[in-house]
Amino acid sequence: MNAPNLPSVADVAAQAGVSKGTVYLYFHTKEEIFLALYSFHLNAIFKDIQQVDVSENPTLALTDALLQYVTLHPIFMPLAGMLHSVLESNLSLDVLLNFKLQLSQGLTHTATKLDHKLNSDAGFSERALLHSYAALTGLWQLLQWPSALAHEQGNPQFGALHKSFEEELRLLLRNIWRID
Repeated sequence: MNAPNLPSVADVAAQAGVSKGTVYLYFHTKEEIFLALYSFHLNAIFKDIQQVDVSENPTLALTDALLQYVTLHPIFMPLAGMLHSVLESNLSLDVLLNFKLQLSQGLTHTATKLDHKLNSDAGFSERALLHSYAALTGLWQLLQWPSALAHEQGNPQFGALHKSFEEELRLLLRNIWRID
């Protein structure tokens, strides 16, 4: 799933062990299927973040929770990387509007709970969540090597891109969630 091409509905149906017609009962396009998968993961991240114990070291706890999720669910980052260029551009306005509304509501709900747990100013966690998402997707896109360029990964000319995703993300997330 590193390529911007999504599997066909027929491929998805075959993998799920159902007919293509059954898939179309629930989804109108393959983009809707993958948006639903992406939304599932995003909601799971929101849920995980809401349950983080922030009593001792909130910055470390939130950073670890985000890193743990993307590590345990490797499909999330490729979906996030395709969200705007592939998924959102090929959706009906109704589906896109509903997705954005659910995203906004999930973000607001999670941020409100976090602000309360952290005893932080209203809005702090909303901005921190937005910045965390930007850090996750931006770093992943920059540091991810397409398979066609795998032979160039060791090339010193690309030294700036030879960074550990986890280490760089930890650094960014700790700065974003620094609670003083």
